[in-house]
This record gives sequence, structure tokens and C-alpha cells, in this order.
Amino acid sequence: MGKNIGKNGKTMLNFSRAEQSRAEQSRAEQSRAERYFAELSKNDRVEREAF
Repeated sequence: MGKNIGKNGKTMLNFSRAEQSRAEQSRAEQSRAERYFAELSKNDRVEREAF
């Protein structure tokens, strides 16, 4: 990691930008998973009440 930093540090800048976008993406996936599990538990409750 960080071995191929260019003379002007451009590679390092691109690397940090990629890290930042990856962090934002994982945050979005986490909130998506939370919504998904909230839906699952809601549906589970409805199915239990139906029986």
C-alpha cells in the first residue's frame, strides 16, 4: 500500500479519494441492510399475526 506514490503525490490523492468513496459506499450499504432487516422483521410480525 502506498508504494507507487508519484512524484507529485497524485497517486496518493487518487488513493485517498478511492478510500473515501469506498467508505461512503459501505455506509450506504449498511443503511440499506438496516432498512432491509427492518422490513423483514415487519413482515415477520405480520406473518405471525396471520397465523
